[in-house]
Amino acid sequence: MTDNIAALFAEQTAAKFLTATPTNGGFIGADIERLLAERATVIYRDVADATYYGASIHLKQQNFAILNTAQSLRQRYYHAAQMLWELTATSYQTNVTASTVFTVAIMLPSRHTIATWHRLRRKSDSAAMALVRLADQTAMPYQVVTQRLAALQVLTPSDRLCLSEADWLTWRTAHHSFPSALDRPLHLVHFDRLTTDVMRYLEHDQLTTRDAARLLDNANPDLAQHYEARSNS
Repeated sequence: MTDNIAALFAEQTAAKFLTATPTNGGFIGADIERLLAERATVIYRDVADATYYGASIHLKQQNFAILNTAQSLRQRYYHAAQMLWELTATSYQTNVTASTVFTVAIMLPSRHTIATWHRLRRKSDSAAMALVRLADQTAMPYQVVTQRLAALQVLTPSDRLCLSEADWLTWRTAHHSFPSALDRPLHLVHFDRLTTDVMRYLEHDQLTTRDAARLLDNANPDLAQHYEARSNS
């Protein structure tokens, strides 16, 4: 029951967010990072770990959001939306179900997603091609789009679109004329603000060197290692 309540709360929060967020009648897409930056200092870090997408840090009344730019842009935007949930929600911030529901609800709002899907399906040779086009319009991972369409009950059993993200990339290469920049990472490193703040708080004895190392673990690993060594000496 807790997950059901959390999901309902997330849907309501998403509806309020979309009402207050102009999208020019379309999808949020890449604008999600701009919306995230309005609520937190966004830190871009290239982390060579396929399982790491980012992290949220709250430091002295300031919010920081770390995004891993080694991930594809689709994955980066999806996880930026998840971080937005943590900054927007007043309850259930750490609930996985609520986070997922909010993310798909703001990036793939039901009414617009259904209308766009039907339009693309009429103009496409196959359901798979229509899904690829919808994924490009929404800047979302293929699997996320598939799951959303299934939840909205607009996929038929004959569509058979249950592919992994890697399989979608293979299918696209074989059937689509153009690759998408969304399937590639856009490498970027920007972490000065968090580093500067941590160093300032450390200088004024408002942080321990161990805490400084923990906060900078993914944003500035070289400096984090230096602080960790200091804390162990």
